[in-house]
Amino acid sequence: MAIAALAVQAYTVATMPTTIEKVPFLLKENTETGEISSVYKLDHTTWTPSNTTEEYFIGHYINIRERFEQSSLDVDYIDVQLFSSQDIANTYVGNMTRDKGVIEFFERTPGEREVFIKSISWIERNLVQVRFSTTDKYKVKVALPETKHFSVILGYEFTPDAVPDKEEYRRKNLVGFHVSKYTITTESSPTWER
Repeated sequence: MAIAALAVQAYTVATMPTTIEKVPFLLKENTETGEISSVYKLDHTTWTPSNTTEEYFIGHYINIRERFEQSSLDVDYIDVQLFSSQDIANTYVGNMTRDKGVIEFFERTPGEREVFIKSISWIERNLVQVRFSTTDKYKVKVALPETKHFSVILGYEFTPDAVPDKEEYRRKNLVGFHVSKYTITTESSPTWER
């Protein structure tokens, strides 16, 4: 009788479908920086990010998208795609890899691109204007550092659908930050200075 019960139990366990549920956890929110560190289960139906958290993710996204450092290129390349809608990710990949794109530029003229965010202004809920500058610094003295000024209209949301499936990526976007609009323009005469 005991052997039959074990056989049924073993059969039941072997034939049960495996269910994997994405359960994001929020560790702790630093209200000064907006940085997210997992203490409680994140429930997107009741959790609302603070302005500081929103600013942190917006600034982080623009920084990883617009900077260029050879040592972090692979990580930034993946992270931008994790935070972006498919269309926005495709545009980013195209700008990086096309002829005379960012990667080719820095292969010809070794250096890095730094990003300085000047302001984040809300146009409406989940839509912001971000003003920032980039400075290209070259390892070879072919030119002086070059600074350019930009303005971006960025649409975003926090959604459980944007939490990555793979565990190795999930920790990077526990809160499901998702960019759905990214329109960048060059400012020829910025109204602010670094």
